[in-house]
Amino acid sequence: MKFLLFFLILTIGMTSSFGQSDEYQNSPTSKGTFLLGAGSNFGFLSQNVTINDPFFGERDIQKETSFSVSPRAGYFIIDNLVTGLQVRYRSNKLDFENGGETKTSSILAQSFARYYFLEDNIRPIVYASIGVGSSSTETDSKNRENLFGYEAGVGLVFLFSKHFSVDFTIGYNNLKTSPKDSDFEVETSGVVSAIGFSIYL
Repeated sequence: MKFLLFFLILTIGMTSSFGQSDEYQNSPTSKGTFLLGAGSNFGFLSQNVTINDPFFGERDIQKETSFSVSPRAGYFIIDNLVTGLQVRYRSNKLDFENGGETKTSSILAQSFARYYFLEDNIRPIVYASIGVGSSSTETDSKNRENLFGYEAGVGLVFLFSKHFSVDFTIGYNNLKTSPKDSDFEVETSGVVSAIGFSIYL
């Protein structure tokens, strides 16, 4: 959390050196604007993972590699505040200390909110998302699980025109996976970084 606070302070400091452009007097983040976009972590994920298993107890994961993509659509309900829906597809591979591995693919439907600061070409943001979904896990057999996940963080939006931006974000992510009719639960949490784009209509 200290790292996220430092990042937000840094981004605000960076944007203070940029003057406001006349091109954005009619702001792309004004009330009534529609947002379309997508983001991906492109394989960058740093996670601490612990499995709480009623049969085998607590087990630590040595390594996780992950890829995700999140198309989204939203609407600015007031100036600088957009809310909407996003669908997050995620592919994970967990490598255990004992040499085993687990492959998981998941789809998560989430509501999200994002707030933009300042009226410059480079704008800090804060964001949050929460939702539910399902996943398929492959080990020695194939199983389906229920998902609950949320994420919150900060970022920078680079506006290249009134209708297009490239977005960089970093945040805290938490995902709980639970098979149906079972006490077994996997909780994954950690810091995730992503790059994406947004279109403003």
